[in-house]
Amino acid sequence: MLKNANVFALWGLFIILMLSGCSSPQLQPRVLWPPPPSTPRLEWIGTFGSEADFKKTKMEQSMEALTGGQSLTKFKGPSGIASDGNGRIFISDAMEKGVKIYDLNSRMIDDLVKYGAFQRPGGIAMDSQGRLFIADGPSGQVLVFKTDGTPLFSISDKEYLEKPVYLAINEKLGRVYVSDVLGHRISVFGMDGAFMFSFGQKGNSEGEFFAPQGLAINKDDRIFVADMFNARIQVFSADGKFIKAFGERGDRVNEFETPKDLAFDSEGHLYVLDSRRPNFRIFSQEGELLLVVGDTVRTTHKIGFSMPIAIHIDNKDRIYIADHLNQRFTVWQYLNKEYLEKRPISESDIELIRQINRKR
Repeated sequence: MLKNANVFALWGLFIILMLSGCSSPQLQPRVLWPPPPSTPRLEWIGTFGSEADFKKTKMEQSMEALTGGQSLTKFKGPSGIASDGNGRIFISDAMEKGVKIYDLNSRMIDDLVKYGAFQRPGGIAMDSQGRLFIADGPSGQVLVFKTDGTPLFSISDKEYLEKPVYLAINEKLGRVYVSDVLGHRISVFGMDGAFMFSFGQKGNSEGEFFAPQGLAINKDDRIFVADMFNARIQVFSADGKFIKAFGERGDRVNEFETPKDLAFDSEGHLYVLDSRRPNFRIFSQEGELLLVVGDTVRTTHKIGFSMPIAIHIDNKDRIYIADHLNQRFTVWQYLNKEYLEKRPISESDIELIRQINRKR
């Protein structure tokens, strides 16, 4: 658990590992944070912006050297992200007006929905049937697809859904929660798209919103909402009753500027993206800051961020973050018990990190 974790910044370590360590093919350290001797909580898996970021065999590398490489599939503005938990990642691209599929198993990229299917796709959520719910703000709709791109139906309600931006699904209650940035409310629909109820209005009092964004649902069915321009996180019951709020505007590490998206891991830690912060932060559900991953300046470094705006955590605690300005997404792993049983942190891992530090 992260309960007793300290607050860290990690830029210096990443420079050490990625610039010093990776300059030698023999040194391929795991990127763990925080680094030993502290207890690591997270592991960086990779950053992906095109086919060039997939791992390649020596034969593939040789062929690319001979042929000059391939035409790359790149993002223009990733804006939403979700995963099936089995290696396939779905990323909406607001600038391309479509949705891409990154398959980390086959190392292939495909279009779920090609250019022009949306006006400006945003947040994505997936249910247990594999249906993708995708917010399309300018059209005032949530569009629903199969993972092969087959359209199923749309959710729209001109009275209660002006500009949907993010969404979260509670299948236990049969509900889809959608944030409406223009209506300053959360609208709730059944899994079939039928309107159920809404809560919130414009303002800064308890239960009011100013441009609500990302949503996350905890194991008690409570709804956590990124109340962007009020610079806080608000918490509601499943039926929209205000419970509490935490956070305030400021530039200190535990304060918010423009909170953008939220997600929970399996142990109930709340991950928060702030589009003006080039990092992600992990909080307790009471609002206590536990860990900071990233830096204070925007960067194109593979393990840094420029404008993180969407986050998804799958059922294996793998963390996916869409970085809009860097035109890519980053993958991390929360070091839960099951993952550490399969990939324990060995003495050789720790020694390799020590060797790199000694070579600074």
